[in-house]
Amino acid sequence: MVNTAIDYCRQKKSLSFSTDNIEIYEKYEMPSINEFDADEIQKFIDLLPEGYKIVFVMFVVEEYSHKEIAKQLKISESTSKSQLFKAKKFLKQKIEAQKKSTHERI
Repeated sequence: MVNTAIDYCRQKKSLSFSTDNIEIYEKYEMPSINEFDADEIQKFIDLLPEGYKIVFVMFVVEEYSHKEIAKQLKISESTSKSQLFKAKKFLKQKIEAQKKSTHERI
């Protein structure tokens, strides 16, 4: 299923991945998402840029290793790690902004 999605993305548009060579990745603790349902979480994931989203889903949902992701996407392992780091950072910002706006309305 993941391979089919990757092939589709390659055909429809060129995927771009940031090639930052980040050797040390900051641990990014994700905020609690227990107050969100699956549809809301999917909306957050859908906001991710394509490269971030593909790596995030492959690593978190499909449980591929960075080595496997790199091989499938024809990128380096460090690019895979960088994309995951950026995806988590992006999601954390979106989740915290949503929580803040929800609490302000109450």
